[in-house]
Amino acid sequence: VSELCKQAYLHNYGGEEWRVKTIERLRPQELDALSGDVWLMSPPCQPFTRSGKRMDHEDDRSRALLHLIEVLQQMHKPPQRLLLENVVGFERSECRRRLLTALAEMNW
Repeated sequence: VSELCKQAYLHNYGGEEWRVKTIERLRPQELDALSGDVWLMSPPCQPFTRSGKRMDHEDDRSRALLHLIEVLQQMHKPPQRLLLENVVGFERSECRRRLLTALAEMNW
């Protein structure tokens, strides 16, 4: 995590909520504790677009999204809504298929 980002966060919000952790390391319990009603998600563009290599779920930049899809199914208090940015190429991706499968298994 960038030291500059940390300093900006601490300056703007104080230190009580600061966590030095990547999304891939968040556990379901931590997200449940936040009680978020809505998640605003933006998948990375590069794994899906023509200008990227279209590596989809095999691109390391997709790890955070895939982790959240997995964690979503394990949460006791998942968000009520997901807002997902429309990234070109995502509509045909394995990542999208996994998200839709997870949501279907949760009866969304």
